Amino acid sequence: PPKPKPPSSPAEFHPQPNVVYRVTMKDERVLVGTMTESGDQFEIKTNSGPVRVKKKDVAKIEKA
Repeated sequence: PPKPKPPSSPAEFHPQPNVVYRVTMKDERVLVGTMTESGDQFEIKTNSGPVRVKKKDVAKIEKA
């Protein structure tokens, strides 16, 4: 069977609207929420408010 495709790097990731993502940062913080992107940053709309992170600081992105 074909191997599952590895997720693309965060720099190449384009979040879909109204999809909740689980974002793991390189410093091991985990943020959950909907996402938008702006240049070299993502904005994650979490339950406690929006958080902006640099794409280069993201280790992993997956659907929550």
